[in-house]
Amino acid sequence: MLNHLLDQNQAKSAEDEYVIKDQLNNWYIAVNQLTVSKRNALLLRDYYQLSYQEIADILNLSLSKVKVSIYRGRKEIEKKWLDDYS
Repeated sequence: MLNHLLDQNQAKSAEDEYVIKDQLNNWYIAVNQLTVSKRNALLLRDYYQLSYQEIADILNLSLSKVKVSIYRGRKEIEKKWLDDYS
């Protein structure tokens, strides 16, 4: 989701730019509401674009725990996103 928003950051109009910045802001707010382990794993993956193994090494977690944390974090953000924008 973050990559999609960042790719769209090449807004064509002031309105487009406002919408994209608003969506990015909402994404950051949603990420900050995650548990620390989900937030750290998700930011390392989506913002810093680290591999799952690199994240596991940095956070001292198993590879499967990292994958689960990222998956669940994304699902929580998706649910919040759909609730807010539906």
